[in-house]
Amino acid sequence: MKLSKGMELKDKEGRTYVLKEKIGEGTQGAVYDTENGSFLIKVVRTDDEKREETIERFKWIMRQRIPKEARIITPVAILEEPFTGYVMKKAKGHVSLNNFLYPGTVSSLGEWYNIDTGGLRKRLEIAVFLSKCYRQLHLQGLCYCDVSPNNILVGRQQKSIVLIDSDNLTSTNLFSTSVLGTPRYIAPELFMQTKQPNSITDTYSFAVILFELLRLGHPLIGDAVLEGTPEEEEEAVKGNAVYVDHPSDDSNRNSTLLPADIIITKELQELFQKMFVDGLHDYMKRPTLYEFTAALQRAEDQLVKCDNSQCQAYFFMQDASHQTCPWCDEIKEGFCTLKLVETSNVTDGLFEGGKKKVSRELSRLTLDSEAKAISRRHVDSFVSQDSDKVIAILKRIDRDHIVLKNCSDDDFLIINKDTRQRSVMKPDDTKNLNIHKDNILIDIKKNLDEINTVFEENNVLKSIVFTIN
Repeated sequence: MKLSKGMELKDKEGRTYVLKEKIGEGTQGAVYDTENGSFLIKVVRTDDEKREETIERFKWIMRQRIPKEARIITPVAILEEPFTGYVMKKAKGHVSLNNFLYPGTVSSLGEWYNIDTGGLRKRLEIAVFLSKCYRQLHLQGLCYCDVSPNNILVGRQQKSIVLIDSDNLTSTNLFSTSVLGTPRYIAPELFMQTKQPNSITDTYSFAVILFELLRLGHPLIGDAVLEGTPEEEEEAVKGNAVYVDHPSDDSNRNSTLLPADIIITKELQELFQKMFVDGLHDYMKRPTLYEFTAALQRAEDQLVKCDNSQCQAYFFMQDASHQTCPWCDEIKEGFCTLKLVETSNVTDGLFEGGKKKVSRELSRLTLDSEAKAISRRHVDSFVSQDSDKVIAILKRIDRDHIVLKNCSDDDFLIINKDTRQRSVMKPDDTKNLNIHKDNILIDIKKNLDEINTVFEENNVLKSIVFTIN
């Protein structure tokens, strides 16, 4: 039966939905808005003999206890016959991820990338959220299957990601599926039908999306493929092409991509190489989603913003005597590197004086005029990378000073390097500090009267150290 605007459909509970316009259509079916405004309807194309199997899958998805952190919209009701499909909640205030991948006809690529779509900062934010969504599904033993930008919505204003089209959600060895995904993002082994969709194939698809999101092109489509036939492009995305940044084979370079050395960190470059060179056809050599999440979080920590109000680009600190915006050549001044350091006082007779101080860097952030948060993951090696509990917020206010807020449940200790004067910052306290003179010790669980013993015992101290650029 052909569907049209104004038609009424019912779910199995007897609720009625009045169709508005069609808002999306694919090989599996179409999605319609409703007069209600809070719900969407997906009508699936299926043979009569497969209808019950399809409905059972919908019911199985509705029974799953998917954590809210997965940010996936699942069916809330199943359509009554003669239609096969389901009702889902509408994600308001969101747009398709495709808006961040394809500039279309724009007068200025830099303006579109950095201002209209938020630049590297927004893209890394999206990528971190997205990687966590898929990881939450994988931790539940689930596989999304059809990982593609068409099924990802991004909040226009708020920091939000929503996954849609959940009807392909499956569990390895529980359901077999004929749906492998969207061709541009499908892992090579799925094309070869040597594997069923699983968390590893999901991660491959995520890596393709991430590459496109940051560099605006496919990792296997070079200049020659772009100038070739549609059949050649189809073969390339199936894995029958060389990675565009292959370290020793330049036969498939892409001159239209945004340059890797200014758009992605060295750590992300290495992960892409592991995925699309080492792991392209070797399933077990691929990096994990956990590795991508950690690398993306560290990339976020390294961003600085161009001071040119007409540019507003975000970029990574360069190995140079001065920092220059790669988009407009504005020289960047007035930021510093913030290192979080763990120091242990180790007592042993082998050391001179019986004691030795051992330090290691836990993490680092660049700090300029924009406030940055230190989270629990920055200072604790044994917490989940999802541990986003903020323990401090810092902002550079001039060349020599920062403002620091203690957002943790513990005291901070401020020690002046010149006078050795000590003061305690209680939770919720805010202070202006001198970058050159003030040392900041965090996770201090003793009061000021007892603090001297901290330096004498075999304690582990965590501190914030600044390096001026």
